[in-house]
Amino acid sequence: MNSETLQSLEQQFNIANKNPEEIVNELEKALNDQQKETINQLVALDKEVDDIINQINKLDMKYVEFEGLIEAHTEHIKAISRGTQNMESYLKVLEIRIKNEKQLSEYIK
Repeated sequence: MNSETLQSLEQQFNIANKNPEEIVNELEKALNDQQKETINQLVALDKEVDDIINQINKLDMKYVEFEGLIEAHTEHIKAISRGTQNMESYLKVLEIRIKNEKQLSEYIK
């Protein structure tokens, strides 16, 4: 270990003038603290992932709901279109009847 690394460790872990067992204990404590922090970060990340999954599921449910609404509106529009076509056909029939009545009326005169 070079002197710079040793000095850095001495400052970081306060191991200057300690025996090897105390140094090991300090390093183990630092490692345990780091592991606890890592575990806490992973737990927090896991919660964030769960939250994202829940949001995706809610969006999926909304999509299915909107898909159903779109399908219902599409069927309604098709029904209106059929009704419009029927009315147009009926209008043509009426126009033909009126035309025939006019012709018949003129013929009778």
